[in-house]
Amino acid sequence: MELKDQAIIVTGGASGIGREACLALARMGAAIVVADFNAEGAAKVAEAVKALGVAAHSFKVDGSVASRGNFNYNAAKAAVIAMTRSGALELAEHGIRVVGIAPGYIDTPILGTDKGVKEQLAAQHMHRELIAPEKVASVAAYLFTDAAEAINGSTVPVDDGFLAFKE
Repeated sequence: MELKDQAIIVTGGASGIGREACLALARMGAAIVVADFNAEGAAKVAEAVKALGVAAHSFKVDGSVASRGNFNYNAAKAAVIAMTRSGALELAEHGIRVVGIAPGYIDTPILGTDKGVKEQLAAQHMHRELIAPEKVASVAAYLFTDAAEAINGSTVPVDDGFLAFKE
């Protein structure tokens, strides 16, 4: 699967899932724009992408399941899902697809180092493990290929069953 004629913007590209997505897409030949609040981190990822022989740029950006104490976060995630649907509708006539990814608990630095917290989060997945960021990146890379051209306006869960089951 080649992406050599595509330019892709990866939001949150300075670390974790975004970083891995940038690298996976670059390995497939896509030109990458790394967007993140962390301008220094975004620049480092852009350099790593360039080291793979692919064009890359970075810039600083500003600015499904509800849980207590996360009102603003939950509202923002719902907005992203709505924007994905609206964006797909508005951009389809230009041959642009818009697809969201809803990750489960991913083993990235944002989770911190408390082993007990990580175990609690992992227990919410079917395999009782945190998801490696590379796994989410591989789904993102697939979504950019021609094989996924019929996926549009959807938000794809990459959550090891988080949304599908609760004990």
